[in-house]
Amino acid sequence: EIAWQTDRDGFDDIRLAFVPDSGLLDTIDIQCRHRQAFTGGDSKFQDLVADSVGFVREYEGSVPVTHALAIVVDWASPANRDMRDLCDLARSYPTLEGFQANLDVVRGKLFQRWKHAQKAAKGLCTDEELFRALQVLRIDSVDIEQESSPARIQILEELSSFWTPPDRHRGIALVGAIF
Repeated sequence: EIAWQTDRDGFDDIRLAFVPDSGLLDTIDIQCRHRQAFTGGDSKFQDLVADSVGFVREYEGSVPVTHALAIVVDWASPANRDMRDLCDLARSYPTLEGFQANLDVVRGKLFQRWKHAQKAAKGLCTDEELFRALQVLRIDSVDIEQESSPARIQILEELSSFWTPPDRHRGIALVGAIF
């Protein structure tokens, strides 16, 4: 099921609800942005962080693995790959302490992106809540201008795989609707 302009604060462009092989209903609430800066001083990023934290609070910090938030941006959006990697890293750790220990050792782009996320949160939440928000957040980037770009084709393949068996026609319709 695909819904447009849903009631999810900040992630209200598209809602995908589908039943994968696991048999559990999966839901992804998506926000599409052409250019989105992932910097602490950007008001739109601050809003996305606040809405992600609000989502985590709805579940009292324990969001089911069957519900996620996603931001789809143009591939040229500043720091989108670093933000994607930061969210992926957060999902790879069960605790904030392990996540922060890794960031403290690495001290590179992901550490800086964490600092931007903290700045965007502006005292709105604890680091634990921000960490949980990053765990449920997916960042995807697409070369929106080129229909045959590898990233856009990858998104098509991923969206087509929501159906069992994968349905390329539905995937194409969904990509067309998103972009």
